[in-house]
Amino acid sequence: MVVDDEPAIRELCADMLSGEGYEVATAVNGREAVDMLTRTPADLVLMDIMMPVLDGLSACKLLKADDRTRDIPVVIMSAASNVQSRRAELQCLAAAIVPKPFDFDQLLNTVRELAV
Repeated sequence: MVVDDEPAIRELCADMLSGEGYEVATAVNGREAVDMLTRTPADLVLMDIMMPVLDGLSACKLLKADDRTRDIPVVIMSAASNVQSRRAELQCLAAAIVPKPFDFDQLLNTVRELAV
């Protein structure tokens, strides 16, 4: 699942992952992602931090607190500084952080390593 409020980034990631053979769902904010994932869990979540309605950090915490979703790896995609990104990783137990703008090879390698 790709979760980002920016349509261009959401579509770019979804297209890239679909091109690699992954089935991709998308969400426009953390609330939509949490609602979708509690009904139909995903193998991996790529999540932006700065989003309206429910930010990525809060959404990640909700996912990790729920028995149905706690084992889904969450990869944080963030344009925030390294310090803010590291803090988010520790607080929500993200599996990895991919800085924005991201390197497609790095993003794909991260997905390959973490997707079950």
